[in-house]
Amino acid sequence: MTEPLLASPSRGEEIPRKNLREGHDQSEALLLLTDSEGLITYVTDEFASLAGYTGKSLIGLSVNCLRHPSLHAALYRDLWSTIQSGESWMGMLLNRRADGQEFWVDIFITPIIDHGQIIEYQAVYQLPGQLLIDRARTVYAVRARGSLPKQLRRPHLGRTIRQTAISCIAFLAMAAVTFLHAPTFLALSVLTAGVIFSWVAHWLEERAFSRFLEESRKIVQQPIKQLIYTGRVDEVGQVRLSQLMLKTKLNALTIRLQVTSRNIASQTTQLGGIIRQCSTTADNQQYSPKASLLPHKNLAPRQKR
Repeated sequence: MTEPLLASPSRGEEIPRKNLREGHDQSEALLLLTDSEGLITYVTDEFASLAGYTGKSLIGLSVNCLRHPSLHAALYRDLWSTIQSGESWMGMLLNRRADGQEFWVDIFITPIIDHGQIIEYQAVYQLPGQLLIDRARTVYAVRARGSLPKQLRRPHLGRTIRQTAISCIAFLAMAAVTFLHAPTFLALSVLTAGVIFSWVAHWLEERAFSRFLEESRKIVQQPIKQLIYTGRVDEVGQVRLSQLMLKTKLNALTIRLQVTSRNIASQTTQLGGIIRQCSTTADNQQYSPKASLLPHKNLAPRQKR
């Protein structure tokens, strides 16, 4: 399956340029659904308003009508290859409104699978803060040049090595005091024993943490996303990213249920109104004064002469 082609949007009413976060908050249900080819089948009014469209004008268009041309193609290739393989994708995207104004979104896309086939894509959007936007803009600019961010180019020391080095610095201070008041051999012995004890203690602690770290990597392992979402490239950033992924999955499920419940309630209200209207019409016809003045037809059969 190839990436859906870019469609020409049917532009809605243009509005003055402003901060798009004004009038929108995180409690809004920013949901968009597409079919397996990326054609929009449903969108909430909140998201349509954010994108500068009416909900009906987006139906049937390619989701790429929201795509901003400045983002590098490799990002979208990663997005489509991930969701077409049946996996969820989380990331920052720069979108384009109907009036051409850009807006950043934090998006979580889930493929809906039925009998082994993808039948729908569900996209849940959130409005990111400025810090997240700045990180994404910086990282994407570097990636567009075919390079890695400097944080990922630096050599990374393991957590155990870093903690042992910190402990050694503390023991060096203690050894320096010992050198002043004890023989050299005793001072070296104290320093060596301290280093060994520190390394063993950290190794034992690291065993439990390593198992936790491996479980988090089964959820998500994306150094670029980790840098954008957490600002860190170490193990702590990895754990934070996996927690954020789980939280986002739960949020997507909650929003889908919220929208479904809202639509059911709306349809129930409309159906109730139709039933009441039909009932009132029937009652009016039954008890209408004009109905009683109408002549009754003689239903008795005519006798033959």
